[in-house]
Amino acid sequence: NSTPVRDLDNFGQSVDKGIKVYNNRGASGIDGITSTAIGIAMDSKQPTVLITGDLSFYYDINTLVNLRNVISTFIIVLINNNGGGLFRALPIASNKKYFDEYFITGQSLDFKKIVTSFGVEHKEIKSIKQFELSFKSALKKRNALVLEIKTDSVSSLKTRQNFRKKIDQLLKQND
Repeated sequence: NSTPVRDLDNFGQSVDKGIKVYNNRGASGIDGITSTAIGIAMDSKQPTVLITGDLSFYYDINTLVNLRNVISTFIIVLINNNGGGLFRALPIASNKKYFDEYFITGQSLDFKKIVTSFGVEHKEIKSIKQFELSFKSALKKRNALVLEIKTDSVSSLKTRQNFRKKIDQLLKQND
C-alpha cells in the first residue's frame, strides 16, 4: 500500500495544522494497515483518517469489527484501482507476458457489501466535489465511514508522470 504514502511524500507540502501523519508498511507492505489506524484512533480518541489501497484494505478487512470500539470519527479513504497499480511504475510492466499474470492482482470485490456487513457506512465517490462534501460531513460525525474512490491505475500512472514532467520543467526554468 505504498502509492498513497509515496504520493504524500512526492506531492504533499508541509503545513502547520497540527495534523499527525503515520505510515505503516507491514512485512508484506500491505498487512495490518487498517488495524494500525484503528489502534491509533482508539488510543488518541481523535478524528482519524486512513488512506489505503484496495488490496491493503482487503488483506486486513476482518479488523473492521474493531470499529465498534472507536469513539471518534474514523474515515477510510479507499483508493480502489482493482489491485496492483503500483507495479505499473516498475520496469516489469513492459513485459506483458508476465506482468498481467503475476503483478496485477485484480479482485473485483464489492466493498460496499463487505463494509456494510460490519455495520460501517460506505459511500462510493464519483467526483472531487462529492468527496469534499462527504469528507467535511463525515468529520462532524462520530462514526466510521468508508469513502471508496474507484480509479484506473493506467490513467493514474500517466497523471503522475505528467505531473512530474511539469514539475521538472518548472524547476529547469528556475535554474
